[in-house]
Amino acid sequence: MAPPRPANTLLSCGIHEPPFPAEAVLGPGLAELGLDPESAVLRSLLEHPDGAGFPATGWHRVLDGPDETIFVARGTGDMPW
Repeated sequence: MAPPRPANTLLSCGIHEPPFPAEAVLGPGLAELGLDPESAVLRSLLEHPDGAGFPATGWHRVLDGPDETIFVARGTGDMPW
C-alpha cells in the first residue's frame, strides 16, 4: 500500500509544465471517452501514427486551462506516467 500523500500535493509533467493536483490521477482514467472537443483531440492523437507508443486507455484530464488541457496516462517501463 502506498503511503498517503499530503493534502494539496501538486505534480507536474516537467519543469516547464503547469502543476496539477495529485488527486487528478486517482481512480480510473476515462478521459479518452469524453464527448467534449478536448477529448476528441486526444482520441484523434491516439489514433494517429504520432500517437504510437502512448496508452490507448486510462487517460486522466488533470488540468483545464483557458489555452490548454493536459491529459496524463500511466505508461510502462521507464516512464510510469
